[in-house]
Amino acid sequence: MPSSTGIEKDILRSAFSDFKYIPKNVLWRQKDAFSDAVGYNWVNVLKDLADKYVMNEAFSLRNKIFPVDTPQTKEDFLYRKIYTEIFGDTQLGSSGKWLPKWVDNITDPSATYLKIHSGSKA
Repeated sequence: MPSSTGIEKDILRSAFSDFKYIPKNVLWRQKDAFSDAVGYNWVNVLKDLADKYVMNEAFSLRNKIFPVDTPQTKEDFLYRKIYTEIFGDTQLGSSGKWLPKWVDNITDPSATYLKIHSGSKA
C-alpha cells in the first residue's frame, strides 16, 4: 500500500536510494499494476476478447454458475471460467479474492480503474 506520502513501496525504494546502479528516475517512477505495465491497449484487448467469448446468455446465468464471488464483468467471468476448467470449482479463482483490499466498489480486474490511472482509459 502507498505510504502516507502517496508513494508505493516507499520502504523498498528508500532502502535502495543510495544504490548507484539504479537510476533515480527508475527507482522513483510511478508503479504500474503488473497487468497494465504492458500498456493500456492490452487491457482493452482482453475486454474485447471476453466480449467475444462470453455469450450474454451464459453471463446472465453467472449467479447460478458462480454463486460465491459472482463475476461482475465478462472479463472476470472469462478468467473464472478458465480457472475453474483447469483447477475445478475451488472458489479460489474468483477476482474478488484477487482485487486489492484497499479499493472500494471496483469490480473490474484491471487496475486502470484506480485513481492513479484516471484519464488513461479509452
